[in-house]
Amino acid sequence: MSDDETQQLIVVAKGEAEACDQLVLWSQRLRQALDARRRLLEIPPARLKSALERK
Repeated sequence: MSDDETQQLIVVAKGEAEACDQLVLWSQRLRQALDARRRLLEIPPARLKSALERK
């Protein structure tokens, strides 16, 4: 394998590693958003309405 081919593989591997990092980040954010949604759904509607009206 030539040095040029090795360099190309390194560049591709770095790009894939960065894409994986981004995927992990977005999956964590999605999980946080889903957890927040679940917590909001646990609040009784009347309590949520009164809290929103106070603001």
